[in-house]
This record gives sequence, C-alpha cells and structure tokens, in this order.
Amino acid sequence: YNSGWLLIDLGDFAEAERRFDRAREIVEASHGPESPRMVWVLLGLGTVRDFQGEYALAVATHEQALEIAKVALGPEHPMVASCETGIGAALIRMGDLEESREALQRALTLTEQAYGVEHENTGRTLRSLGEVYYELGDHDAAEVYLERAQVIFASSGADYLRLGAQVVMGRNLSDQGAHDEAIELLSAALEEGEVALPEHPDLIIWQIDLGNALLEAGRSEEATEEFEAAIERAERQNVTEYQAYLEGLAKLATARARAGDAGSAFATAVRAEELSIDRARLLTASLPERQALRVAEERPDSTGLLMTLAEAGDDSARTTAAWDGVIRSRAVVLDELAFRQRLAAAGDLEDELVAEYAAASRRLANLLVHSLSGGDSTRFQNLVASATKRREAAEKKLAEASLEFRRHEAGVEVDLAG
Repeated sequence: YNSGWLLIDLGDFAEAERRFDRAREIVEASHGPESPRMVWVLLGLGTVRDFQGEYALAVATHEQALEIAKVALGPEHPMVASCETGIGAALIRMGDLEESREALQRALTLTEQAYGVEHENTGRTLRSLGEVYYELGDHDAAEVYLERAQVIFASSGADYLRLGAQVVMGRNLSDQGAHDEAIELLSAALEEGEVALPEHPDLIIWQIDLGNALLEAGRSEEATEEFEAAIERAERQNVTEYQAYLEGLAKLATARARAGDAGSAFATAVRAEELSIDRARLLTASLPERQALRVAEERPDSTGLLMTLAEAGDDSARTTAAWDGVIRSRAVVLDELAFRQRLAAAGDLEDELVAEYAAASRRLANLLVHSLSGGDSTRFQNLVASATKRREAAEKKLAEASLEFRRHEAGVEVDLAG
C-alpha cells in the first residue's frame, strides 16, 4: 500500500485506488479485516476517493478506518486523529461545515495529546479549523486558530504553510472590514511567495485574494492590476480550467466596471460567464447530483453585472448578450441533469459506451473540481490534458452510436433568434 500513497502524490488516483483495493484484500486475508494495518490502507483509500470527488464515499471509508483504529489502536492513538482529519476534510468539500468542525476539533485534541501543542501536525489541524470557522462566518474563532497555526509554522520553518495561514487571515480581516490590515498581510504573503515559490499555482489564488481586498477598500485600479496579473499567471501556467481563473475573470470585470471602463468590463464579464457556463455544464453532467448542484451554485456568476452594464447604455447588442447570458446561466443545471436522465434511459445506446463516457467525464470533472492548493501545475496540466483526450474519444464513440446524444450536442447553444 505504500505504492498507493506514492501514486496519490503522482496524481494517478485510479491506479492508487486499485493498489489500495488490492492491499485491502491482502491485509484482510493475512491479518484480518480489523487489523491495525487495515487502518492505513483505508486511510489511503479514503484519501483517493476524496481526491476523485467521491466525498460521501471518502467519509464512509475514513469512518470505517476510524472504528477499526479505536478498537485496534486505542481511542487516543494518532491514527485516530488522522481518521478524524480525513473525515473533516471531506466534509468541508461536501459543505457540511458543522460536522467538519466537530471532526477537526476531535482531531485537534488527539493531535495535541500525541504530538504536543507546538507540533507541525497540530498546526495543520489548527489551520483547517481556522478555515472552517472562516467559512462558518465566525471570524473571531478563525483568527484564534489561524494565529496559533502561524506561530507553529514560523517556529518549525514551514514557510509555505505559514503563508497559507496568513492568506486566510487576510481574507478573514477583509470580510470584517479591516481592509488596510488585510491588504498588508496579503501583499506580504504574495511578495514572499513569489520569491520562494514563483510558479506555485496557489499564488493565483493569493493574488485574487489581494485584488478582492483592494476592491472592497475602494481601490479599483489597483485591484484591476492584481486581477490582471492573476489571470496572466493562470494562463502562463495553463490552469485556466480551474475555478480560480473564472473567479479572477469575474472579479476583473467588476473592478473594471468600478474603475469606469464599462466596455472592457462588459467584454470581460461575457467571457467569464461563457467559460463559467461551459465548466458548469461539464461538471453538472458528470458529478453526483448533490455535488453537481453545489458546484453550480458556487460558480462565479457575472449575469448581475452584465444586466447592470446593459441597462446603463443604449447598446441593443449588449442587452441581447446580457439576456443570453442570463438564460443560459439559469438553464444549465436543469438542462444537464435532465439530459443525464435521458442519456441513461436512451434505448439506442450500449451500456458499455455510456459507462465509458460517464467515467471519462467524471475523471475530468474531478480534476477540475480539485483545488489548485498544494498542486503541481505541470502535473495537473498533463492530467487534465490526458483526461480531456479520453473524454473526447468516449464522446466521439457515443455520438456515433446515439442520435439522442448528437441532437443534444447540436442544441447546446441557445439560439435566441429562433
């Protein structure tokens, strides 16, 4: 199973899952289903499922590992904390923040007991808790946990982790209206990160965070510069498929509008909305329904800005484009979920083709949903390129076999004139 963890680092999640499944069979046959070794195997399997976007299954797998660990190793063993952390991480991505907080609180207690209050592992759990409290809107609690994490990371020399915690601190301060302090923290983190990790994809997110703080502080021209730099960075690293790139475009459109550049703002907002809809269409068609709806709900939405800019002028083409964006935006989720049902029920399709297309689409969608955080941009670029080719090949075979599928693909774009 050690090779499974290596494959996770390499991004080959499908092969890692096969290795862990095989390891589970071996451990169960040689040591029994409740062996301490099974905990490590199930932790790996749960982690793979988390990376693949199967969050509910990841939680169930980590919970199975947790029950074995409590009996085989004792309720205060560090592996129990690792299981709780895995549960908490997957629950964050499912949007179950209260349950995530509870799991991470339990993990923190065990981590502090096992490693001490100043250990780096404790700092990691503190940072995760800080992020959960930030998402919950409890800014005071978030600040307490993030400050503790920063102190630990600073003393241990974990600069990347320290900077990441500092960025979340900046977001937290900006949300509370402390814009100047937030800008100072975010600027310092970005500046240090550009020296230590010049090509790290997290810098895209950090630069967008800085732009957001500047925008909220009313410094629209400076915000525009940061958003433009973040977009250029994403394009240079070829990670434009990710949510951060779309958020950067949407924010850039807003910044340009506030700076008085309505024409450029409208063009940027149209581009952001088109790319966002295309990405939402892929994700809603490929992911489990609950996750698909959540992803669609959280996608950057520029339709409000489009309508505001259209109503402010007398350009009929701009008004038409704005309404087109609104209609397509509102239809995308229902359209794709309905097509999923038609696809499954289509009588002229072979089950094998449907399964192949669904698997290829799901793999690409999971890669695109996966956070840039901690990622290797070159590795993710190659993974996305490979997954895209596999999906295109499956799509071609399915289109050749299905009249229903061809009709859907031909009618994806809304024709307002018709």
